[in-house]
Amino acid sequence: MPSVTIPGSVTSIGDQAFKDCSSLLSVTIPDSVTSIEYRVFMGCSSLPSVTIPDSVTSIGGQAFRDCSSLPSVTIPDSVTSIGHLSFMGCSSLTSVTIPEGVMFIGENPFASCSTLVAINVEADNAAFSTLSGVLFNKAHIKNHAFRGCSSLTRVTIPGSVTDIGQHAFQDCISLTRVTIPGSVTDIGRCAFEYCSSLTRITIPDSVTSIHDWVFAGCSSLPSVTIPGSVTSIAQYAFSYCSSLTRALFLGDAPGEFGSHVFRSCADNFTVFHRPGKMGFETICSMYPCALMTTQAGIDMLLLTE
Repeated sequence: MPSVTIPGSVTSIGDQAFKDCSSLLSVTIPDSVTSIEYRVFMGCSSLPSVTIPDSVTSIGGQAFRDCSSLPSVTIPDSVTSIGHLSFMGCSSLTSVTIPEGVMFIGENPFASCSTLVAINVEADNAAFSTLSGVLFNKAHIKNHAFRGCSSLTRVTIPGSVTDIGQHAFQDCISLTRVTIPGSVTDIGRCAFEYCSSLTRITIPDSVTSIHDWVFAGCSSLPSVTIPGSVTSIAQYAFSYCSSLTRALFLGDAPGEFGSHVFRSCADNFTVFHRPGKMGFETICSMYPCALMTTQAGIDMLLLTE
């Protein structure tokens, strides 16, 4: 079946309609079609192109999965929903543009697209944007969103983002600096684990909990400032940060402080806290402590303990 012309009477292409038609070279979709359902063209590994008409409003989950000969796809402005894994395994796909009307995108729609250089989102899209060519929801950076992006060097997270998912930037080995805005209230576990080139991180006052393994293995990080808003730090949060020499606590000690938070940091690692701040007895029984004070708005370190 080298070619298919779908008649104009069809309004929806049903689940798995052309699944594994590995010899399919051409398909014509009429303007009458409003939805492309689940796994419709999955495994059409010889399909070199497809034109999605302006009438289509939704692309189902895995609809074009493993269409490995597809070099590009134009998603029309009419589309509002793109299902999970919809273009997974399209190993010839080099670029994709998400139109402004898309409000829902399922999990990992472009997973294993090994030649995909960039995902572009039209500027007026209210729900999605791109960061360094990678797709993310404007309010949430999803789990594993940038994991293993080894060429990523600096990240400024937009002020619209409220939470950073688990493992979001894990193994970004070239990442040197991250700016996290005050809109972020939650940073998921392992979010920056093994970012071995990271030299600077700012945790905003909006964050109240630092989850386990968040910055573990950030072996180039020299210092970290814990804002007074933080009430809990989970186990291994800053473990194996071998260059970390100091942690500066601006408020009272967190009420919850996990095991091995600063395990295997630098030999001269020290916890600094301000005079009069409460609750550091437990932390100072685990790690060397010293006081800091504020002069002319600048925190001064005083080695008095």
